[in-house]
Amino acid sequence: MSNEQMIAPCGVECSHCIHYLVNIDSAARKQAVQLSDILDLPIKNITCKGCQAQAGQIPLQRHLFGDSYRCPIFGCVKRREVDYCGLCDQFPCNKRHPYTENAKLLPQKAKALFRL
Repeated sequence: MSNEQMIAPCGVECSHCIHYLVNIDSAARKQAVQLSDILDLPIKNITCKGCQAQAGQIPLQRHLFGDSYRCPIFGCVKRREVDYCGLCDQFPCNKRHPYTENAKLLPQKAKALFRL
């Protein structure tokens, strides 16, 4: 993945995200297996190739919010034709991270993991 693809439109860096690191780091994989057990999810729903590489459809978000779910921040930057939120003339705005925006849909045990 290119350096540009390593940063999600919202600013999250794949190289610091457990869901991406599962692909390349054994310690991260072990942590993701524990998360998978806590949330009672298959590991494939914990593993991510990056927001940019997956066109805003992160496996965990798709599992939690539905197969047609696409991160609203991803869609917003594409509509505004910018690469990242920080480059938008409307920044900062009221859009929030998907886990915060959809907190009411998350299982209670997942909310603590995302600090909602």
